[in-house]
Amino acid sequence: MLNTVENKYQLIVKQLSEQIASLKKQINKFSILRLSLLLAEVVFFIFFVSAKSDLSTTIGGVLLLLPIAVFIIVVKKQTKIDNLLTERENLLWVYENEIAVLNNKPNGYNSGADFEDELHPYTADLDIFGQFSLYALINRNVTKLGKIKLAESLAKPIFKPEILARQEAVKEVLTYLDDTFSFRAKLKNHDVEKIEQIKKRLNGSLASHLAFTKNVLLRTYVKALPFLMVAIFVAGFVFGDVVWGVLGILLFAHAGITFYFSKQINQVYHGFSGGANLLADYA
Repeated sequence: MLNTVENKYQLIVKQLSEQIASLKKQINKFSILRLSLLLAEVVFFIFFVSAKSDLSTTIGGVLLLLPIAVFIIVVKKQTKIDNLLTERENLLWVYENEIAVLNNKPNGYNSGADFEDELHPYTADLDIFGQFSLYALINRNVTKLGKIKLAESLAKPIFKPEILARQEAVKEVLTYLDDTFSFRAKLKNHDVEKIEQIKKRLNGSLASHLAFTKNVLLRTYVKALPFLMVAIFVAGFVFGDVVWGVLGILLFAHAGITFYFSKQINQVYHGFSGGANLLADYA
């Protein structure tokens, strides 16, 4: 049975390794493409500033926008691939860790040494916590609450009904085993202390800090700004200096709006210590 499970994991490890190698090649290609777009932007800029006619200036302006637009698309795609690469690498670690445990090697998760208690009636004698313990063998928790829950379940005696209920729960989890591996991969690199900090923030003053985002005018402005900027850029290349003046006024107004809301923005940002992206993994 163990050999069958290990063979399955070995096959998955091989597949993940191949996927990781492929993703790295894609990232390298995107890096080269980004460099090419930068060079193209330089060439188009030279063409733009050396244009001798209005038509050439207009064409140069349009050409200047093309590498920028493509660059944005490339960056978005590369970001997705980067995230996928991290996910695959973490998932690879999870499966390799399971193979290690099957071969009597140390588990990469916490051993529960913090829960060792020489005064407990049985945990010390039965090696429940610590290196080479039962906890060290079965623990797959990363979060603080998960580790505590597992420790509590091992440190207190339970009766037959609860034992049977847990066995049924284990049977159910086995039907979602791949999902549990994926979830563990998402938690792999998480800072436990940061998770606890975010929990406190979500239960605390976050709602009041985000109240300014409900401002109707602000929400309308944020939605309209990208389209307005593109329209002004295009109009500037077509109609010239007058429109560029409007752009200058808009940028000045934008700076004023940003400064006005900077206190609220900083409260939200520093409230999460720059780690709000961590929430995306729970979406």
